[in-house]
Amino acid sequence: MAFGRLRHLFLGSEDNGDSAQASPEKPYEESDQAREPLGNVRQAGIGRRRIILAAVGSVLAITAAFLLGYFLADDSSEVSDLKNEVASVEDELGGAENQANLYSDEVDELEESTESLEGKLHAERSLNGKTNVSQNTEFETDFDWNTAGTVGYLTMKPVDLSRSGDKWVLTIEAKNEGSEPKLPFCGDGGAVLEDGAERTYSGETVLGSASANCEELQPGLTDTFKTEFTLPSDTEPAIALLYGDYEQEEEAKAWALPVE
Repeated sequence: MAFGRLRHLFLGSEDNGDSAQASPEKPYEESDQAREPLGNVRQAGIGRRRIILAAVGSVLAITAAFLLGYFLADDSSEVSDLKNEVASVEDELGGAENQANLYSDEVDELEESTESLEGKLHAERSLNGKTNVSQNTEFETDFDWNTAGTVGYLTMKPVDLSRSGDKWVLTIEAKNEGSEPKLPFCGDGGAVLEDGAERTYSGETVLGSASANCEELQPGLTDTFKTEFTLPSDTEPAIALLYGDYEQEEEAKAWALPVE
């Protein structure tokens, strides 16, 4: 019995030793088994966090894109409105400039028309009047100096004769009595001076702002024309033969000239 107890004790001690030796293995095995699900839990937690972070990132990106698009769209709309306003102002300025140019052109035209009408009015009044100027009466003439006379489609009147050396300038007022525009006193046609010896001198057109030579004279209108003549220094003109247009040269009429 004592031996049995000893054996029991001995065996029990071996068992206990085995148990003692095995006991550490069980916790080790249990820790591995326990660690595996813990690792899975951790892996799952990390995966969830990544998913959540990715989702949050996506939401933030979408939100940022939306806000950026909104503000860009809003800015684009404001810029577009400003561009439209600028374009509208530019159109208004352009319209105002065009209107100003039109007014300026109209003013220029009115000024020219006024000057022309004043000249025509003066000429028209002159055609109907006479002045007390001494004239050469030694030669037979059709009209006195500064008196209106008609040749063809023109009613003409010599109103001034000036001299500078051997140059003489005859100023004539003429009215178009016809129904079509004409070009009287253009070139060397329109007037001839004759001296006391019945020598004739053709004239040349005087062009300039004070003369309407080589410009269309409309029906019913009156204008001023000038013709320049070259005579010998010791010669003076006696009469003026006026016809105004080449086609009327055969109908020329004589006007008495003033005496200096």
